[in-house]
Amino acid sequence: MISFFSGFLAILILIPFFSYLLVFVIVKSITRNHKRAVRIAIDTTTFFLFISIQFMIAEIWGAAYIWFFYIGILILAIIFSIIHWKGNVEIHYRKLLKGLWRIQFIVFFVIYFIFMLYGITTSILQTVT
Repeated sequence: MISFFSGFLAILILIPFFSYLLVFVIVKSITRNHKRAVRIAIDTTTFFLFISIQFMIAEIWGAAYIWFFYIGILILAIIFSIIHWKGNVEIHYRKLLKGLWRIQFIVFFVIYFIFMLYGITTSILQTVT
């Protein structure tokens, strides 16, 4: 039973869009609210994308380069905070964190597919040569 759960969690981490579909279907069936189901599914998928990208970085370039990823997240947070501060005189931290989390979903989504294409391409090229 433990191996089933660990295998299921590994699938969710390696292919985070299964987590999106799973969470979306569960929340949609419980709440019957499409918009809320999408938001909760995106928030959950962001976490799985974060973990997945870390594993991809470690697999492609080694564990020494993961800190670039953390610095990128920090820079994105600083830029987003400055933009939020310029738009509003007062910073609303809950709004700021929610917006940052949703922007990170978009950034992680793009990074995930870039790394996936890079990994597939290098794997094919190594097999051919």
